[in-house]
Amino acid sequence: MNSVILGILWLSLVMLIAVDASFFKCRILGPVSRVGRRFAALLVFATIVVYCSLLEFNRKRRVRRYLRRLKGVDSVEVHARFCGDAGIRWTIRVGLENEPPVNTLIAIVGDSFNKVEEISGSSTAAVDMEIAWMQGSTSVRWSRKVGDATEAVKAVAGLCVPAIESVEVSSYGTSVRYRGVESFPDSWMVAPGSDVLSIDLLPFKQYVRVGEVGVTARYTRCADLGSVPLKQVFEAISPIYRSRKGVSIKLDEMDFVSCQIQLRVAAFGSYEDGLDSDAAAKVLAVVLGNRVLQGIELSTVWERAGSDHVRFDMKNGSVVGEGWPPKRGAAILAAAQQAASSSS
Repeated sequence: MNSVILGILWLSLVMLIAVDASFFKCRILGPVSRVGRRFAALLVFATIVVYCSLLEFNRKRRVRRYLRRLKGVDSVEVHARFCGDAGIRWTIRVGLENEPPVNTLIAIVGDSFNKVEEISGSSTAAVDMEIAWMQGSTSVRWSRKVGDATEAVKAVAGLCVPAIESVEVSSYGTSVRYRGVESFPDSWMVAPGSDVLSIDLLPFKQYVRVGEVGVTARYTRCADLGSVPLKQVFEAISPIYRSRKGVSIKLDEMDFVSCQIQLRVAAFGSYEDGLDSDAAAKVLAVVLGNRVLQGIELSTVWERAGSDHVRFDMKNGSVVGEGWPPKRGAAILAAAQQAASSSS
């Protein structure tokens, strides 16, 4: 097909030379009008456009045919669009049959991304490819190339248990969403050395909604976050605040702003009413003595207007300084230390 299109392109170029023969000081067809020359140029341009379109169509057909022939594939969607200087962007969605065997998944995840890039002639950045399937009652979406497909697929397959609603593996990392519960689950944190914390799946994020409270833990370097008492933090939040929408607990191994292991609890009132210092102190008291945390931020529920917060740096289980802002931080810290000493 490509040779035919190239033949048409060359024929159009010959026609352009013939129509504008006076430019080469020869009389093939004689003098012609400016309209004729423009028509010939337009014909060549149209031929180039047709060639590129047919080339793109041919690549789409080859990609679709390759993916459909893979064992376990149920559906394939392939879209390509021209994005100016960025070139052609590919959007590919592959649906697998339910409950695919692990060996099938390893073959598809391990080979298909590189093969699609080879067929399409595009780089990784230009190909948005996602493979989706159901493993039991867990929805899985995979859109990332990995170095060791065998280990990565086995680790993700091990996550597909009834308690987990969805797993997503993308260029941003791995995100695991648990089904909503009414009480904080036991043994929820990922243990150090777990297969899901392999380099191919990092950053790794797990999320669960406990009542109205969203709880998130994010791992980037396989640190042991299990000692951070998230369950006790949850229980230290007043039931009145726990029942409000937008309340969240977030533990991040590498916080984007502070670049430290940080806990953020947004629960203590509204921005309009200001931070409830007494309620915040009860949560701070729970984490005093924890040697993993390097910082904690306690705030009101985030709103469009913003949030009212206080932040503390920590080292070896103790707060460094008085917190920020200092006046409010000192008061909350004093109340937290008193609560912690009375409970011990």
